[in-house]
This record gives sequence, C-alpha cells and structure tokens, in this order.
Amino acid sequence: MHWAAKVLDDTGHPEGPRLAKEAEAYGQDILASFREAALLSPLVRLRDGTYVPYYPSRLYLRGRSFGWMRETLDGSLNLICTELLDPNGEEALWIIKDYEDNRYVSARYGYSLEDEERWWFDRGGFSVQPNLLQGPIAYLLRDEVNHYLRSYFNSFAATFRRDTRACTEHPMPTLADWAGDHFKTSDEAQSAHWLRLMFVQERGEELCLGRALPRRWLEDGLRIAIRRAMTHFGAMSMEIESAVARGQITVRLDPPRRNPPSRIRLRLRHPDAAPIQSVKLDRMGEAEWTIEDDWIVLPALDSPTTITVSY
Repeated sequence: MHWAAKVLDDTGHPEGPRLAKEAEAYGQDILASFREAALLSPLVRLRDGTYVPYYPSRLYLRGRSFGWMRETLDGSLNLICTELLDPNGEEALWIIKDYEDNRYVSARYGYSLEDEERWWFDRGGFSVQPNLLQGPIAYLLRDEVNHYLRSYFNSFAATFRRDTRACTEHPMPTLADWAGDHFKTSDEAQSAHWLRLMFVQERGEELCLGRALPRRWLEDGLRIAIRRAMTHFGAMSMEIESAVARGQITVRLDPPRRNPPSRIRLRLRHPDAAPIQSVKLDRMGEAEWTIEDDWIVLPALDSPTTITVSY
C-alpha cells in the first residue's frame, strides 16, 4: 500500500498523498495489534536456554499456529521484511532467533535434523518451501551479509535439480526428494530476485551496488557482471574484475539515467576483507566520492564510469 501510494504520488495523482497517509496509519494499527498479541502469548525457549517474546503468525492467536505454512511461511518474519518492525531492533532479533532455533529446524514447522549440532548451519535457515520464504530478506535489511548468503544458498541447494535445471517447489519428504512443481514461477522468481539483490538494490533514493556479493566471487582473476538490470532509476549494467593479487579491483559501471538516484553506494567485499586504501574514477575529481567503512559513496553518475579501487 505504501509503494502503490508512492507511485501515484510520483505520477501526480491527486489521491497519492491521502493513500500514503492511510497506508502509514494502517501499518501502525497492524504493528500495535501484533505487539498486543505478543504480550498475550507465552514466551518461547531458544536453543541456548533463554526465552524471548513470541509474535504469532496472525492476530487473536495465543501461541503457535498450525503447520509450517501458517507458522513459518506466513509468520511474523513478514513484519520485518515489510519493515513494519525496525529490522535492526530487538523485536526483529527475537523473531529471527525463534525462526532459526524453533521453526526452520523443526519437524512441525520446517525440516527436522537427525543431528542438529552438526547440520544446523548447512541445512538450516529455511523451511519447507525454501524459495518462497522471506528469510534472506530479513538478514539483508539488517546488513548481515554472511547470514543472507547462507539463507540464499541453502535454499537454492535444497531445491535445485540438475536434470531439469530448475528449482522444485519443496523438497519432500526429505531434502533428497522433491514434490510439487519444478517450474514454480513465484519461487524461482524470488530466488532470482535474491541473486539480483547481491548486485543491485534500491533503498529509497539510493542505489546500492555489490551489497551482498560473496567474497569468493572477488578472488583474484575472477570477473562478474550484471547487464541490463531494470531498476527504479532505469536500466544499468556493472562489471567487476578482480586483480587482488596486485591489490586492485576494477568496476565498469553504466549507471541508470532515467531518474538518477541521489547517490550510488558501491560495496566491494574483498576476499580477505582488506580495507580500501584509495579510489580512482576516470572522470571525476578526488572530492566527488567518500569512503564509509567498506562502502564507496558516489554522487549520481550520468555516463559510463570506470572505478579502480586499491587495497
């Protein structure tokens, strides 16, 4: 509702501001209701023996719902992924911990593991219909890239079938089996979207590039690219070439120009987490960019630019 109202407002529709106000009020009503539901529900126990508040999957429900679809797929994780809850707040952390400890690795709400201590990392972080669950998004919003990549790749590995080169709807009754549809548009589109977010993500009027790329993809001699990616700001392309043995990574960026972002944030996750020493652009002065931790912050660009980063 928020983004639909934003589209109307951007196009000058007179109902845009009113609907944006209504959407905000509706969101606050939903959030207040779920906080009340959490107060009325019993605490839940985590694997380390501590207890946290429980946010039910629907209103007027005290405690767990029935089955993996209601409890996990349609559960309270969506409060984080829609950003009704602050992704970096304590409430979001309670929900994520409950998912990791009690819902993903559960015969009732996900997949049971014969040896949880051994397999919680390799086979956790997803539920029965892995590529339809919003799990990775919660971690991306928290900028917990390693958790995001674990959730994405575990989901992909659990569903991908080499014979059809497609992802099954859900591996059942074990991760070695499959049931449901191979060519499930919603699930495969979501997995492709998660892959896209490693390279490109819009955050308000900012364009984030390379936010969640695996470090191994930037090992010496490797080249990765995304071409003709459609964004809120227009079409764009980016190629990243690693020469980290010589202390260098080069980015060739063809930025979006339909309605340029206010700024571009570029992250290059060095395979050894080395800090950035210097940045050189082929068409801008030294004062045009800044470094914030592992981010290079650029203004809006209106033509293809080569960015050379030294480590």
